[in-house]
Amino acid sequence: MDVQRLEAITASFVSEHRLPGAAVGIVRDGGLAWSHGYGYADRDRGSVPDPQTVYRVASIRKTFTASSILQLRDAGRLRLDDPLVAHVPEAAAITNPFGPVEDITLRRLLLHTSGLQGEHPIDDPRSEPFGSIADVIRDFGRMHVVIPPDTQMKYCNIGYQMLGAVVERLGGMPFAAYVQQHLLAPLGLTRTAFDPEPALCAVGYVGRSYSDDLPRASLHPSGLFEADGGLWSCVEDLARWCAFWLGRDHEEVLARTTRDEMLRPWIVSDAEWKEAQGLCLYWRRHGDERYVGHAGALHGFITRFALSPKEGLGAIALLNGMGDAEALAFDLLDQAVAAQRAQPLPQPDPPAPLASAYAPLLGRYVWEEFAEVVTVEWRENALMLLIEDEQLTLEPTADPVRFTMRGHRYRPNGDTAWFVVGDDGRATHVNVGGYPLTRQ
Repeated sequence: MDVQRLEAITASFVSEHRLPGAAVGIVRDGGLAWSHGYGYADRDRGSVPDPQTVYRVASIRKTFTASSILQLRDAGRLRLDDPLVAHVPEAAAITNPFGPVEDITLRRLLLHTSGLQGEHPIDDPRSEPFGSIADVIRDFGRMHVVIPPDTQMKYCNIGYQMLGAVVERLGGMPFAAYVQQHLLAPLGLTRTAFDPEPALCAVGYVGRSYSDDLPRASLHPSGLFEADGGLWSCVEDLARWCAFWLGRDHEEVLARTTRDEMLRPWIVSDAEWKEAQGLCLYWRRHGDERYVGHAGALHGFITRFALSPKEGLGAIALLNGMGDAEALAFDLLDQAVAAQRAQPLPQPDPPAPLASAYAPLLGRYVWEEFAEVVTVEWRENALMLLIEDEQLTLEPTADPVRFTMRGHRYRPNGDTAWFVVGDDGRATHVNVGGYPLTRQ
């Protein structure tokens, strides 16, 4: 990576947007590969941000809430299509003019497609719409589904507070304690907290620095945003969080297959196909690239982490003023992606020997009626079935001629590939998920 270029991008961004400062980082190979602080974490003290300077990361908190829900799902405590009311009976008081209250499901809350109002009810139009998990439960009777479910990706903060209530009920402890015990501690996120020591924290500022007189932002208690925005963290810890999403370790925290499920785009959320919503995490197009992650914004702080799972890279941008942290994170990630692609490709490991039982299955198969051609090959130390640009792994079963096809993005995922073997021991046909093909 061109470190001088990365530092110049950061300095230019802070200066152009008249920000107090920024802390940034690049994640590669399972850790923080580069970090930089520019400007001030606290203007009064003249302190420069570093990788351990703690910022309010706001809605990045939602990624921890969603991960907690998926942990409980994997433990068999819930299903994503469960109605909220099944786990938090008080939710029966929510008004849904479009159908039963059971239409508010955990999956829809994760995807922001429940149709619920976005924020906590208020009594005074001059007040801000904040409320703890307990406040949300108390005020269910004042909440409404305002658009039909599944008709729009409608960002919903109180929906994540509701998910926090589910975590409390099924986890058997306060939400903050659950996240600490099941996510922060196992992953070593030692400076990530609801209420960190003030001396560790950057100061959030209002507006932009057109003069030396830049007021401090309001500092609300984290308890008002427990499951949707009440978290503080730093570049060092968020690098570990990014590495968790990109890597294959920490299966005991959340299975790699579950992380892949959460990283998958589930709903295209705009007419230009530039955004897609997943189970909390969301995708954005940036030029020719597609990045996934989450942002956060609360008084005096704008934050973002972004990932390129294809390249195994991530970027973090933490601002203690009002600026587009996503733009900075994406620009830094662009540089890291370009630098990595400019490197020579590593030599691949030699393939494992082909199992003798698979040799008779290799070859091209045709479904003549539809001119469909598939190829069975030995690739990446596995038996593969190739259809156009897609490849499916063939997982063996107890029957030596039947395999389960695996490939997240293709129609036959989970279906059976069933070979017919002739008298000479070579395969003559394969049935792919119900469709018969003849060997050429």
